[in-house]
Amino acid sequence: MTVTIRKPTDAPIVEFTLEGSPDLDGIADLQAQVETWLSQLGRFDAIIDVRGSEITYGEVIALFESVFQMSVFTHPQIHAVFVGESVPQDHTNQTHLPVFADKSAAYAYFANRSG
Repeated sequence: MTVTIRKPTDAPIVEFTLEGSPDLDGIADLQAQVETWLSQLGRFDAIIDVRGSEITYGEVIALFESVFQMSVFTHPQIHAVFVGESVPQDHTNQTHLPVFADKSAAYAYFANRSG
């Protein structure tokens, strides 16, 4: 799995784009990046884009929680949302994190939360 990380604005929002099949190296890389951003920002919003990956929302969360005690989905200083295909009543997204069709909708969500 390839993970691309961007912070394209001054807002404390970091984009994590997952592509391909999940593997432990990709998960470990993403977690290391999360820890780096936490040390730099103290608190941030995370956009997890799974549109190019071969994994469901629930599988992403389960992988992180099986490897790391504190992940991007459970850390109290991170508020995460997904970008991908929204599936009504998706039972794999048991945390009920918001799901948006594109990144602009996720940015609008964070802007409305803070303002």
